[in-house]
Amino acid sequence: MLELDELRDLLEGRRGNLPVEKVDVETAIQALLAHQIIYPDTSLLRREIYDLIRRHSTFFERYFGAMGVGIVIEPPTGMIALVRGQNRYGWQFSRLKKDETLVLLALRVTYDEGLRAGLMDEVGRVETNTDEIFDRIRTLAKADPPIESRLEEILKSLRRRGAVLLHDADRVERLTPVTVLPGIGILVDDVFTASVVKWVELGAPEEFLAWSARERDLAVAPDKAGPSSERQRLDPGEASSDV
Repeated sequence: MLELDELRDLLEGRRGNLPVEKVDVETAIQALLAHQIIYPDTSLLRREIYDLIRRHSTFFERYFGAMGVGIVIEPPTGMIALVRGQNRYGWQFSRLKKDETLVLLALRVTYDEGLRAGLMDEVGRVETNTDEIFDRIRTLAKADPPIESRLEEILKSLRRRGAVLLHDADRVERLTPVTVLPGIGILVDDVFTASVVKWVELGAPEEFLAWSARERDLAVAPDKAGPSSERQRLDPGEASSDV
């Protein structure tokens, strides 16, 4: 395969490049698979690994392309993200629970409003906190948010995937500052957001996550819905327009 030829070129330092350590290539691939979304300051990821992906982006694009997965590199924000291709096989086995869906929607709304208000920093990050997330869930879904310990669990999971940063809790105010990262737009794209809004309008029933692909498409773009009636659950990968 061409991808393996290019891997050999990387390791042997051909085409005018310095040789790359095999372990570094392995780490870069595994980091993207483990996190899906990374940045120059992703916790526990060496900066050299991030730079390796940026420097040899063509190789990584072709490598993940062979898996049916796309890769997005966004220089202004420093984000590198895996996004789903047309083959959805590997993405359809993850499941979102109702409270996870509501937290994702609240974070996406927070991020969008922060961008519109010019509140993002120089790399496109928006600040919020757990109190604001609680309030957004109550407002958006007219439902009780998850309890504090469950919200913390969800946010830690999203931190691993490159959607948020968590900061030290404020014991006086009884809240935790949260930075919403650009990766929230990968996990919660416009199609996902519109679907969840429709779900909320229906009263946020538990069975929403078992909608068929056709029903989900009809809720968003009736004129573009395909003939498929295959039942599948929404998953984190389906939150991206590219994944």
